Amino acid sequence: MTILTEIIYTYPLIKSYIQTKNYTIRLLTMKLSTGTKVTISLFLQLFLIFISNNTSAQSIQTETEVKSQYMWLKINPLQQGVITQLGLINPPDNISGPLGMFQEGFGVGSFYVPNRKINEQWEQSTLADGTKEIRYTYNCEGPNIQGLKVKRTIQLSPFVAGLTIKLEVKNEGTESQWIAPWVANSINPGGKWNETDRLELPTNEGILSINSSHHWVASRNWSAYTDQELLTNVCLIFHADMLHSFLAVWEPKENKQGVQSWFLPSLLKPGDTWSTVYKLSIVRGLSHVNFASEEIACQLDYKEEGKLILLLSPNRDFKNMRIQSRVLGPDGKVWRLPTKKFDFQPNILIRCTYDWTAPGPGRYDFLAQLEQDGKPYYLGKETGSPHGGIDTQFVVGNFETSSTSKEEPFPPWTDAPNALDKGPRKLERPLLFQNSTIKIWSEPSLFKIFPEDNPEPSNQTDSALKISLARKERESIQVALRNNGADTCTVQTILTELKNRQTGMSIPKDVISTYEVKYHSVVIPSYYEGPTGYWPDMLVPTNTIKIPPQTTSAFWLTFYAPETLPPGDYKGTLELQSNSFDPVELELNIHVFEFALPNSPTLKTDFGFSWENALKSAQLLTGQKPNASAVASAYLQNAIEHRVTLRELTQLPLPKTPDYAQELSNILPKIQRLIKEGINTFTIPLQLINQPEQLKILYSFLQTNNLVKQSFVPLWEYPKEEDKEKLLNTITQWKTITPELPLMITTRGLNPILPENVDIWCIHSPVMDTQFNRYILEKIQAGQKVWWCVNHAPPRPYANFFLDFAGIEHRIFFWQTWMLGIKGVHYWCINYSKEKDPQKCPLDVIPTNGDGFLVYPGKDGPLNSIRWEIIRDGIEDYDYLNIFSQLIKELKDTGTNPELLQQAEKVYDFHEFCPDLVNFSRNPDLLLSKRIEIAEYIERMLKVRQSDRNTQTTTPEKIIQKPTQSQQQESSQLPQKIETKTQDTFVEVKPIQKDKTTTPSKNTTPNPKSVGFKKRIDN
Repeated sequence: MTILTEIIYTYPLIKSYIQTKNYTIRLLTMKLSTGTKVTISLFLQLFLIFISNNTSAQSIQTETEVKSQYMWLKINPLQQGVITQLGLINPPDNISGPLGMFQEGFGVGSFYVPNRKINEQWEQSTLADGTKEIRYTYNCEGPNIQGLKVKRTIQLSPFVAGLTIKLEVKNEGTESQWIAPWVANSINPGGKWNETDRLELPTNEGILSINSSHHWVASRNWSAYTDQELLTNVCLIFHADMLHSFLAVWEPKENKQGVQSWFLPSLLKPGDTWSTVYKLSIVRGLSHVNFASEEIACQLDYKEEGKLILLLSPNRDFKNMRIQSRVLGPDGKVWRLPTKKFDFQPNILIRCTYDWTAPGPGRYDFLAQLEQDGKPYYLGKETGSPHGGIDTQFVVGNFETSSTSKEEPFPPWTDAPNALDKGPRKLERPLLFQNSTIKIWSEPSLFKIFPEDNPEPSNQTDSALKISLARKERESIQVALRNNGADTCTVQTILTELKNRQTGMSIPKDVISTYEVKYHSVVIPSYYEGPTGYWPDMLVPTNTIKIPPQTTSAFWLTFYAPETLPPGDYKGTLELQSNSFDPVELELNIHVFEFALPNSPTLKTDFGFSWENALKSAQLLTGQKPNASAVASAYLQNAIEHRVTLRELTQLPLPKTPDYAQELSNILPKIQRLIKEGINTFTIPLQLINQPEQLKILYSFLQTNNLVKQSFVPLWEYPKEEDKEKLLNTITQWKTITPELPLMITTRGLNPILPENVDIWCIHSPVMDTQFNRYILEKIQAGQKVWWCVNHAPPRPYANFFLDFAGIEHRIFFWQTWMLGIKGVHYWCINYSKEKDPQKCPLDVIPTNGDGFLVYPGKDGPLNSIRWEIIRDGIEDYDYLNIFSQLIKELKDTGTNPELLQQAEKVYDFHEFCPDLVNFSRNPDLLLSKRIEIAEYIERMLKVRQSDRNTQTTTPEKIIQKPTQSQQQESSQLPQKIETKTQDTFVEVKPIQKDKTTTPSKNTTPNPKSVGFKKRIDN
């Protein structure tokens, strides 16, 4: 072996170092003595140590500039890892936006997660090949990231106009952590936004030029920002097997543009490491970008005169290159294009012009492979390119895409964007009908049926659909149908009259409403927690559905029991007729309880309504300017049927004439009618504080008509610490003029603003899991009115109304509301959509699905959703619980049936399925069976009450309730129900008084993660 061969074999680092410095070693291939070889070997080892010492890491303590042949950047150790100054050496423009670049995170931000970085360190070194390397390390501290050690490495190669960023996260803690990694890069070449600037993303809907902030599934692994004035293209290239989606940030008015790139979520066990690599590439000369890799960026344009022009802009030198290209048409036809030869050099554009004429409008795929010295050159090796070539699209002319097609215009080239899709789940159900291709079964309203559901028959038999409900209540059930055939299955429902089993009395079949369950594509899960795929939500009124092959669909049936309907058992038939099976008759059994729900819900509600979205949607669907009054009436009536008050449709008006008193007098009949129909809150316009004399007139009107307690002023939403003084001044203004008029503020975070002289605290639900929980609970017991909300957050494991949450995660919220003694629920909007069709795209920028819209736009008014129906059921559950607790109070007061009282109190224990805010059971059967059990005990206690009253000659007077004394309790535990003074609720027209005492549970289990529903009284 020659010395040269030995050096190459043993010390490749030295060879690399010498070559990059342009040194030449000429070693003769002659035989040397052993002593000479040893001498040379020792010399080389010392030389290696010398190199190592001169490339060791140096700590960065002050602002430092790092340069390579093509790139520069500045590091400020005080900016918490964010780099806000970097760019090309020539031209030296800064490409960073105001928010900086190379930020990373591991989930969606929260007001309740005080995460922070500790032990931050910056270091720099120079590798043997001349690469400048910067390392930034820190430890994570806080919930969900505790114990994570993060290392970010930035490399500036001397040969590339770009950077390599390596990210490594190791769990050095003792608990497993679920992380949803992301990196954020704010880009703004030149420091300001221009109208010609472009942000392009390859999405499953094609390569899009972004014009608003939005989440998109990543169909390729790159993003590109183009400043046409500077002729600069900033490209980010991520690992194709790890990238899931993009959040495009496009807020020109705020000078905020960039991309937040999300990777596949991962569970990091103690000792596990997650890592990825991505590239920043800066090229020049392209007006837009159709493809980018870690080496090049491409622009593709089709000219009507039959020219296809490809522009290639590299970030490094390439010699002796060739490109083999082809075009793939929408129908699968392939055109092979002539081979082109060239050399690459940064800042030099390569133009390839092809004589090619498109046969018609449509999407065309452009595929190309590079070669160097006659051998394939693989693009994107470090970033996981599946084939190493150029793979992009271009559009010819204008063409229409099928609105019913589920085929993606630009499918992802790896499985990563679909890795979160839910697969078929294993189900066993008692089937109502089955043949070779069709399965029919029933599901409760809390169970969301997916199109891939295909249950196996269970050993149980079930031949009937069963519903139990009170009078003045609505309750739903689903009939699911699986089509395993090869053809579309059409199914129609036909309902018979319902007859009372005892009396034979018939009730009209129109008390049952029939809907088709519609599905929505969830491509990014809410808060990056949970599966993607098709989720059910919108309900379209119909008695006919068409089920595609290998798909499951469902009918949603809602039954309404009018107040005048006699209690008892009713029987009817639901017949299913189809082209795929003979008629199937399903028995329908409905039990109506003896009690009725109150006209006005016990739970106060304040849900927002968007006039703009309602009118815009109505015009789009009908093609005509809508009648605003008719649209409002349709939404308001729908909300009343769901026992919800819409703020904007029940708000008292501002004065329009000098005679404000007469204006108010004119609307009094409408207010009284709305109260009779179930509206239980009226809001006061904030602007009236600027018209004190008119405000006095309104206050007098409210006092005269006994409306003060049903009204409130939504004073402030989410005040900050710096708003306190202004808030207190505003409170004083209102209290001076309208001392008894309730004021409400909405508050959130680890330090919520809770002024003593505000009548209603509307807290964000996670506030009950902060250090303020005991304080709030004590205030509730002392009579403070507390409402709460789930606006935009929280994510799992809390309850919320997001579309891709389970049904139980919607309904349990109202049981928790009751158990905490909370009197009202606020929600920010039921029909917000912001430039998107909520049916096709339920996603927002947080990301959440379904946040802010609980109904869908329809031609004749709103279309219900599964979530909207479940919210109504939860509000009705609150009425059940209120009636139940008051009847228990009556039993205690009379002492006539201690055995029944003991049994009822045992039923009143909800710890089995809802011990706290986050650890509630996801099994809907537990809640549904508890509801039935409560209803049955309500009936039993009503019979005892009636029996007691039959022995009395006088009716007891109404009891004036007083609040119970606040009791000490541990911050992690709560009672089954905090009893406070409330408005009277009527059961069968007679008032039932509400208990204000608390029965502590003996078996309390503190939960460290959430406020619980058990109470311990301190000695």
